[in-house]
Amino acid sequence: MTTTTIVTRRARAGGLAGVAAAAPAPGKPDAALFALGRRFDAQCTIVDARAAQACAASRALRAVRDAAPAALRWTWARDKRMPFTLHLSPLRDGMVYPDDVVGMIRARVWDDGRGVTYTSGVPAAEVQARAAEIVAAFDRFNAESGVAGHELTLEEANEALGDALERRCQLEEQIIAARAATLEGLAVKARVALHIRRVEFSDGEHDDFERPEWWTRVACDLAETAARLAGGRPQ
Repeated sequence: MTTTTIVTRRARAGGLAGVAAAAPAPGKPDAALFALGRRFDAQCTIVDARAAQACAASRALRAVRDAAPAALRWTWARDKRMPFTLHLSPLRDGMVYPDDVVGMIRARVWDDGRGVTYTSGVPAAEVQARAAEIVAAFDRFNAESGVAGHELTLEEANEALGDALERRCQLEEQIIAARAATLEGLAVKARVALHIRRVEFSDGEHDDFERPEWWTRVACDLAETAARLAGGRPQ
């Protein structure tokens, strides 16, 4: 996961509180399916909590970076013709130089092997002075701001969120793959499938629902259960 993209699709949706069907007594049909449903509900709560932690870590890191000094900020008047930014997408006035750009500046990526290029029209001494200022400001800011600690906190929060999402995905797969023998068990499968669909579509990403077998499994269980309750066979 990236630093800025910490809350993935699905992570923003809540659990299934308030919509769970009543489970049959232990030992009855679909008892295992209902157990999976309860585990899924619990995992949704864990995902929500870890997503909140990741969001908080991201906000804390952003607040630290927003306090970066003026020397570490791109400005139109000062930096628009600097060769180490000419190849980048247009930067906004006041934007803090990203870590990867500072790395390129430190590595003198604008140097063609014969010294600083002059394609920008900026004197070499001016380019070198500005590059040195950015690198020095970057090193000083990182040492004094504790930004590395915030980055580590965010990385750990993202990993914990990813683990929670992966576990929830595993439960989703198990629930959809399970055979429902009762209307109550079918309701577990249906509500989990609808939960996933709601989250996917809220983010505009539908990759899980390019897999029609999920809905086919629910529909097959529905047909068999309805036929059994009606005393006949599915048509």
